[in-house]
Amino acid sequence: MMWLLVFGLALTQQVTLASKYFQESLIHVKRNTLADNNNIICDHQAFELGIVLDSSASILPEDFTKGIKFLQDFLKRFDIGIDKVRVAIVVYSNNLHLEKSFNLSAYITKDAVIGAIGNITHASGGYTRTWDGISYMRSSQLGHQWVRPRVPKIGMVITDGNSQEGRKTKSQASIARENGIIMFALGVGDMVGQTELFNIAGDNSRIFRVESYSNLTSIINTLTNKTCVVTCTKPNLTDVYYVFSQSDLGLDKTRWVTDFISLSIVNNYENKGFKYDLRSDQCPNESGFWLDANKREQDFRNNLKSYNVPKLPVVIQHLRSEAGYSEAKGGRRNATKVAIMVVDSNTTAELVLTEVNLLLHQNVTVFVADPTNSGITIRGTTTLKGNVTEQSSQLVYYLLNPCKVLKSM
Repeated sequence: MMWLLVFGLALTQQVTLASKYFQESLIHVKRNTLADNNNIICDHQAFELGIVLDSSASILPEDFTKGIKFLQDFLKRFDIGIDKVRVAIVVYSNNLHLEKSFNLSAYITKDAVIGAIGNITHASGGYTRTWDGISYMRSSQLGHQWVRPRVPKIGMVITDGNSQEGRKTKSQASIARENGIIMFALGVGDMVGQTELFNIAGDNSRIFRVESYSNLTSIINTLTNKTCVVTCTKPNLTDVYYVFSQSDLGLDKTRWVTDFISLSIVNNYENKGFKYDLRSDQCPNESGFWLDANKREQDFRNNLKSYNVPKLPVVIQHLRSEAGYSEAKGGRRNATKVAIMVVDSNTTAELVLTEVNLLLHQNVTVFVADPTNSGITIRGTTTLKGNVTEQSSQLVYYLLNPCKVLKSM
């Protein structure tokens, strides 16, 4: 494949502009991370989630149902699976309601977990034994014998009131944190005190309060973002592929791509743990066919049909099927895998969906660069926005700050 990269005055000016826009881009990305209320999910890495759910008599059955709906909507934002996010829940009031609870291994798909959450009904009970719920979650659900090694653990308590024995709740939450569980406290209404919530979470940044169960939906995005950040480990190594089709894009958009790549390569990247490569059309192998290839008119017509099909899905397939991230191809065993796909139409976006899903299942983080800036979205990916300088700056920011990457549903 022949490549011609022209680094002239125009590109030099754009590099200068990139440094100018970079800081603005950081602000832009931070500000808009949670802008789309229904488009935030978290799937950057696996973790274990233990939910401790209050079902005491002070909670009306209809409010309890709203709490269940909140949990279902919240869990939709995560990539749930046997090797990804796993979920356990314990329901409590004056005692533990284990018949309404389940452990990490009970359900291994997102649909199954959300369905099981939906089957939980209000248990009632005149006592609020929050400490028992936390203790059970720590020892019987997120204990070392049940969790995966080196996988983050999160405990989330949802309650509408103070426990009757606050010192026990404080003690059990402290033990959970000492055992490596990151504790969150969600308080509903004005009957639960700030001290109780702080004793559970151990940090004000992990405390969430709402006025009523109807208001729980207002914190879904913020809670999702916070959960993503606290469980994210910044990688030391990142292997990056740029993926595009010259045939699909044409000359002008291919020039946009070369500018985008040049602008988005991290300065001094070899010292920051980055490796870059690209996949594109395999020219000149696909430049046409010889006179002896068409014995009949129909052969010629059949060969022509191949030129009406976008080539990007095939390029992505080659990256995946040829194990582009393997050590044999120069990949590094512990590196984070990233692919930046250049997609210029919704039609192409639909055609690459299957291949993108296969990449996502191989734990590849996928970005979409769009020369047309037309708002193309592909589920599970992050779409870069703006002109070439703005998109390249956003990509650099995300590569350097992977814990900020939130993806389209």
